[in-house]
Amino acid sequence: MSLYKNKKIFIGSFFCLFGITNANISEDINQLFEDFFGNNNTEQTSASITPVEDWGVPTVEENISDAEIKKLEWEEEKKAYQSLQEKTAVISENFSDLGQKIETLNNELQSMQFDQKNLEKNRAFYARKVKKYREILEEIAREKSILQIYQRIKKEELDKLVLDQATTDIFSDTSGKVGLLYWIFSDESFHALQKKREERAIVLTQKRAEMQKINTLQEELIEREKATSDLYFKMYDLNENTNLGLLTFGRNIKGRSELVEKLRNKSLKTAEDLRLYQTEQARSLQYLQSLELEIGLSVTDAGKNQEPMGNFSLHFPLPIPMKISAGFRDPEYKVLFGIAHDGTDFSAPQGTPIYAPRAGEVIKTEDQGLGYSFIILKHDQDYYTVYGHVSEILVAEKSMVKTGDLIGKTGGAEGRPGSGSFTTGPHLHMELYRNGKYLDVISFFYRPVNV
Repeated sequence: MSLYKNKKIFIGSFFCLFGITNANISEDINQLFEDFFGNNNTEQTSASITPVEDWGVPTVEENISDAEIKKLEWEEEKKAYQSLQEKTAVISENFSDLGQKIETLNNELQSMQFDQKNLEKNRAFYARKVKKYREILEEIAREKSILQIYQRIKKEELDKLVLDQATTDIFSDTSGKVGLLYWIFSDESFHALQKKREERAIVLTQKRAEMQKINTLQEELIEREKATSDLYFKMYDLNENTNLGLLTFGRNIKGRSELVEKLRNKSLKTAEDLRLYQTEQARSLQYLQSLELEIGLSVTDAGKNQEPMGNFSLHFPLPIPMKISAGFRDPEYKVLFGIAHDGTDFSAPQGTPIYAPRAGEVIKTEDQGLGYSFIILKHDQDYYTVYGHVSEILVAEKSMVKTGDLIGKTGGAEGRPGSGSFTTGPHLHMELYRNGKYLDVISFFYRPVNV
């Protein structure tokens, strides 16, 4: 029930309560209600509403033109493309850093594995030496044992001869001959006794010489044993240290191998992200191209000799929509060809014109016939661009080119001029590098050349 009706019923009830029933008064009151709650309220409500024209919103008569809508779409897409450029550049930088870390770790692993092999060779050498010197020490120990037995036998013989000689000497005269008393008590003749005495003296001399020789041999064996023992313990220590070194190398190699595996997995994930961003960036750039053609920006805002905006950026060098067949540092490329892909491959029919994406100097051209032919341009800020698998070279070295100048034609078809070995179909291989470091060229494209 409306506010108007409620109030009317309330006041009507009031008059009835006090006995006011005059029809004229009721009619006058009803008219008063109609005037107050009816027409006046409608007028006030209408007056309080601001006309649509005063809101600042275009009316039907003020519609935005299709060109202006396209321009707004272009500006929004341009912001999105620039955002994609920045994100792609960050991911590309991360991917490049991961690749460098993996390469550094792989080089360290190769060096460590090389050192490990050398240590294994040294360990085998030391082990052979330890075995050899241990065998020599065992042989010396056997010789010493035999020599000691021989020395004991010879000493007993010498002691017996010395005793016999001492007994004879008791009965000898001062000249050394057999004494008369000894001869008297002997059954042998004087000459026989004298002869035996002389022979005993000779044998005694020989036995003493033998004992001296045995002593000399013992000293030599002791010296050999000491020298061999020194070598044995030296080789033994080296062998033990080498074993410890191999254990350390093994742990370090395992740790680095695990780290390389983790970085590889991270690199594959980053490569997938990079591929997605590159694809989205290429799609955004193609959409920008179509919008520019629709609204005429390629003629009015991107003239042939106009350099792109930004610190350093490039026009797309081909007069066809961008289609990436192999991205920057594509991991599948390395698996297929065994080398890193430091550029980006753009699908293009054989003989598609290549235009300079930025002004620069032609510093190198190489026509290899059916081999890999290429063009290198040097731009400002020490940036270099490379164009590979070209079928025709239309510029000379040391010449200057402007943005949009024709520099060559694409190739890449197998068995055709400029293709080289690493190709599976017609395309343009493009590289960008600065200060010896390869960069993802996709992140530097601004808009196509006006051809």
